[in-house]
Amino acid sequence: MYHVFYTLFFAFLLFIARPSFSDTGGWAATYGGVSHDEAHSIQQTREGGYIVAGVTRSFSAEDYDIWVLKLSSGGAVEWQKTYGGDRFDWANSIQETGDGGYILAGGTWSFGAGEADVWVLKLRLDGAVEWQKTYGGRCSDAASSVQQSREGGYVLAGVRATSIGAGGEGIPDIWVLKLRLDGSVEWEKTYGGVNSDRADSIQQTRDGGYIVAGLTDSFGAGDADIWVLKLSPDGTLEWQKTYGGVRYDWARSIQQTSDGCYIVAGHTGSFDVGQNDVWVLKLSPNGSIDPPCKFMRDTSASGGSNDTTILDTTASARDSNANPQDSSAIISATNVTPHILCP
Repeated sequence: MYHVFYTLFFAFLLFIARPSFSDTGGWAATYGGVSHDEAHSIQQTREGGYIVAGVTRSFSAEDYDIWVLKLSSGGAVEWQKTYGGDRFDWANSIQETGDGGYILAGGTWSFGAGEADVWVLKLRLDGAVEWQKTYGGRCSDAASSVQQSREGGYVLAGVRATSIGAGGEGIPDIWVLKLRLDGSVEWEKTYGGVNSDRADSIQQTRDGGYIVAGLTDSFGAGDADIWVLKLSPDGTLEWQKTYGGVRYDWARSIQQTSDGCYIVAGHTGSFDVGQNDVWVLKLSPNGSIDPPCKFMRDTSASGGSNDTTILDTTASARDSNANPQDSSAIISATNVTPHILCP
């Protein structure tokens, strides 16, 4: 009798302690296993839920694998899958596509032609793989940002380090690829100088072109500067500018604003109050800041075409079994005062 009572009692405790996922209001939950797991990209989906992509060591087959979780609006797991081979594979960006599926981009050491290649997977609504391809050469390449373009197909930006880049063997350049709906390459270009350059964000602009942001060690004033490039629909450079000081400055995200300008977010070591500060820049449609700032400079990179090896890959989607848990993060207000650089 007592055994039955305690069994029912502890079952009741587990029931009331389980994570409760509400479709309204705020919530916080963790997802993971016994090892290292990270999320690198999230987007709200059209039905109100969320798609999350990153890496997992807890549920991988060998080394780190790509991990994708489809969440409800309240954070409950609708499905979760890993994608990878026997080496390190990761996702940096995911976006819902017009057909209800998802486009996923990152990098792979398990598949491809070189040390690391860009890896793009087109997923169906349930996470099944529709197609998967690598893009790269014999050195290390990776994609940081992907977006479906309005005319169909996909555009992605990242980094390419090959023997034909502007900086020579193994020196990374910004790499932009325009893909058709089936993953074949419509056009591709690199942009860079004699040192390291990389892109972390790309977005299609209202005129059909693209805006790209990242960092450059080839141009600018300091250790590394924010680099923003405006591209035409075929990848031709329309304008290019750096923003930075004598230390390390980096753009992580860029978007076109409702007034046709651009908003950039990243971090700065040149103009920080402490050791490293968030840096937000509002740029005019031609990339300028008014009144003119001394830290803004024109650059002179040219876009070069590439010979890329494209390979089909054979990774299978595997179900993972993470159990979401409520987390107890402390929410605290901050009192930062903006430091205006060009008043």
